[in-house]
Amino acid sequence: MQLIKKLTALTAIAITCQCTTLLAQDPHFTQFYAGPLYMNPASAGNAICDETPAGRATAQYRNQWPGLTGNYKTFNLSMDQPFDIAHGGIGVQYVRDNQGSGIITSQSLMTSYSRAAKLNDKFRLRIGFQFGLANRTLNMNKLRFADQLDSLLHVDPDNTAAVESITYPSIATGFL
Repeated sequence: MQLIKKLTALTAIAITCQCTTLLAQDPHFTQFYAGPLYMNPASAGNAICDETPAGRATAQYRNQWPGLTGNYKTFNLSMDQPFDIAHGGIGVQYVRDNQGSGIITSQSLMTSYSRAAKLNDKFRLRIGFQFGLANRTLNMNKLRFADQLDSLLHVDPDNTAAVESITYPSIATGFL
């Protein structure tokens, strides 16, 4: 049974290392350590309170450059809990990032699962997977281009842009 656990862990590591091109741009938080699921899906169900496994809920908010118009506002809410029936931890996370007063908006809803494998008497390897949907929206109506202006520099109502939106799956993995 130990051999199966070790082979499962090594297989997961090998599959993760096969990715050669990863494209990502995530919002940044000043107290990044306060959002464990945001940093690593392997931390789902990993909270300890009085030496017993416990659930947790975290919230983070960042308002970057609040004195300027077009500031960045980011919000992260996550909850996770260990479950014996799942032999690991399960978590859920929602992130919303508003850039440039709503010109670019990103949001994601993710679920996490983590499981610990005992490697030997001293070491454990915790593997986590995160799956969900993400959405990114570009509101072109909040941008002004030269071809939208008339001779008096007013916006031509017949020459407005659309709102572009894309929804895509988001997958993450992590180890502790």
